Amino acid sequence: MSKNRNILAHRIQYAFQKYGDNAAISIGDKSLTYSAMQIMATSISHAIAAAQQDITTPVAILGAKSFLCFSGICASLFASQAYMPLNLKFPVSRNHKMLSLSGAKVIVADSHSGTMLKQLLEEKDTSYYVILEQVHPLLEKEFPQHHFLSIQHFQEPADKKILNNGQDTAYLLFTSGTTGSPKGVPVSNDNVCAYLDHVLARWSFNEEDRFSQTFDLTFDLSVHDMMLCWLSGACLCIPEDESPFKLASYIRDQMISVWFSVPSAAILMDKMRLLKADAFTGLRLSFFCGEALPETIADKWLQAVHGRDVINLYGPAEATIAISAYTWDSENKKSKNAVACIGKIFEEQEYCLIDPDTIERTSGKGELCLGGKQIIGGYLNDQELSDEYFVHVQGSGDQLWYRTGDMVEEDGDGDLFFMGRRDAEVKISGYRVNLFEIDTLIRQATGTELVASILDDSKTPRILTFISGGSLQDEHEIILRCREELPWYMIPEVIIFVDEMPMNINGKIDRNKLKQKLHDQ
Repeated sequence: MSKNRNILAHRIQYAFQKYGDNAAISIGDKSLTYSAMQIMATSISHAIAAAQQDITTPVAILGAKSFLCFSGICASLFASQAYMPLNLKFPVSRNHKMLSLSGAKVIVADSHSGTMLKQLLEEKDTSYYVILEQVHPLLEKEFPQHHFLSIQHFQEPADKKILNNGQDTAYLLFTSGTTGSPKGVPVSNDNVCAYLDHVLARWSFNEEDRFSQTFDLTFDLSVHDMMLCWLSGACLCIPEDESPFKLASYIRDQMISVWFSVPSAAILMDKMRLLKADAFTGLRLSFFCGEALPETIADKWLQAVHGRDVINLYGPAEATIAISAYTWDSENKKSKNAVACIGKIFEEQEYCLIDPDTIERTSGKGELCLGGKQIIGGYLNDQELSDEYFVHVQGSGDQLWYRTGDMVEEDGDGDLFFMGRRDAEVKISGYRVNLFEIDTLIRQATGTELVASILDDSKTPRILTFISGGSLQDEHEIILRCREELPWYMIPEVIIFVDEMPMNINGKIDRNKLKQKLHDQ
């Protein structure tokens, strides 16, 4: 096992054999053991091998969070290929784009994928191999240019030899690009195994644990849930209803012991008054990542789990899931601008702060740049974009650093604090304004965490702030508070109260949809 430690597929196979009778996945009232999952994944991997032959392109996974899709992820790795999840919630055009950019020729699809699958197969210029649990003859008749394989025809008992090395891509995800086209983030076996090694050594997981799984498979945080769970012999628990109210009861009913979500999920639970003291005493580890964690929410969650560890993770997809951590507990509650500290960069990784304008090293405060084994080598087939984000920093020799676009501040202990996005800095009347600073003040004034300021530059540039969640103050009082503490050019021109804050596919506040609201009025 030690010689294959940097190959994710080998590590999963080892776990499947070690924990055979344990439940690997629980969905509703059904579960799948490690042995049964290995059999399903092995069958799918043989179908992938028959379809791919000598082609090395990612395997697309299309469907819900189902036994077949989770097995398909493992099967892709067993077949020495990367996996690339598609999303039933995405527009068909975006899934088409992801297929095109990745060059994928094989799609593993579950029974939930019907409508989306047919829309994707209407593409006339590409011939796909589609792997299904069962192939319906009408599907073959309707789409004769494609090839359909049933996993029931691939029941060979022997595992195929895994041919990956550490530099090979383990999974390919697409994140939003500034040009309107998604950017491909290929994460290698070396990248993901470096992350897993750190987290497994730092926190203790065991086969009695029950992990939550609240993320879409197209969100890289889902990799944390899946791989840490399976490598520990634990059970991955998939909620059928992901509304905040249902998630709160799900934690208790399913005896979840390891929780992971974006902070917005906790914020919405708090809005519904579900974060009461000792509400989730069964949780022994709670992880948050993906956006800033408000200190008020960190404190309320700490009370809900009876003082057990609340871990604030930080990291962009390009740095493989997360690359820093801060444990929020009764004795450690560092924050700035009412946001929990993001802690220290993992010991095995590297970082520096730069002046975003000169790309020269600075200290104390600056744009965070990252280096080390968790950092990807560049974007998929996009050298221009890679050159923009993966840069040389003066005084660092030939090393390439990933520019996160996140502005951070470092204290004397080496702990980092998120101070907002570089692209959240806008120009108003010639002044540089950080929208994050405005949000922080208004959160404090209103008593709600659901606050988002945007720059409306459709006519004369102006700042607008959206608020949801029941403000303690009205618009006039909020503006007065801003005038007391902010310079004139940072004061929002309009406060807009909304019943619900729009969220994107990953559960974060969607500022683009807020802008669209203005244009639709």
